Amino acid sequence: MGSGVSRRYKYGINTERYFKNKILPRSRELLKILSFSYRRSLYLFRLFIKIDKDKSGQISLNEFRRFFGIRKGAFLERLFCILDSDQNGTLEFNEFVVGIWNFCTNDMHLLAKVRDITDADTPRKKRPFVTGDNGIHVLNQSLTYLGPMMLFFCSVCV
Repeated sequence: MGSGVSRRYKYGINTERYFKNKILPRSRELLKILSFSYRRSLYLFRLFIKIDKDKSGQISLNEFRRFFGIRKGAFLERLFCILDSDQNGTLEFNEFVVGIWNFCTNDMHLLAKVRDITDADTPRKKRPFVTGDNGIHVLNQSLTYLGPMMLFFCSVCV
């Protein structure tokens, strides 16, 4: 297969078959809105299951931390909460895809949240709103903290 991901996923079902029968029906509309082709969507799912070591169908905070090599702490928890839109403590496939999309498209609201995480010592009132070139500056600063994760997310969208 070449991706380092087992050909079997939950319940011993073939990865592509599981994606096609279980994930795609729930995610089709979102993937279409984000303009991800079937091939790209399957690729994202294979990345998702690579992180989901326990094959639960959800990425836990620990799985996320281990995969990206981020140290435990408040930064990790706050970052994970940004991606965990339903705040249930895990990332489902749709949350994972939206997180990748937001990072890859430099969503300004997401960048503002990342700035809040990485610039916790500066009072909120003194932080400029993230726009244009300032957004790129915030993204560059964030790479210091997010490094491999940001590069990983952005490489997925290319």
